[in-house]
Amino acid sequence: RSALTMIMGLSHVDCQKQGDDMFTYRAGAIVADDFAHSTGLQQRPFVGGKYAMFEYTGSYANLPKAFEFVMGQMKASRHSMRDDFCVEVYIDSPEDTPEEMLRTQIFIPIES
Repeated sequence: RSALTMIMGLSHVDCQKQGDDMFTYRAGAIVADDFAHSTGLQQRPFVGGKYAMFEYTGSYANLPKAFEFVMGQMKASRHSMRDDFCVEVYIDSPEDTPEEMLRTQIFIPIES
C-alpha cells in the first residue's frame, strides 16, 4: 500500500506584488497518517473552508488556460474569492492515462 494518497498543487496570487513575485506555487501530497516524511519535506495542515469546484479534462500543459476560464467564471458569478490558495487535485496519473483524458479538479476558495 502506498503512503501517497493524492497529488495536488496549491497556487496563490498576491496582487500587491508584481511580476513573478505575485505567484506562489506549492506542490503537495496527501499521505497516510503513518507516513514518515523525510528531511526537506514540510508537513502543513490543510485549512478547510468553502470552495467552488471545477473539473478540467486534458493536458496539464493547458491548465493555465483552464485557470483563465475558471477565473472568468468566478468574476461573472455572485461569489467572492477568499484570500487563500487555489487547489489543483490531479485525479489521474500520466503514467496510465492518455494525456487528453487526464482529469484535474480545480478548487477556488470563496467567501461563505
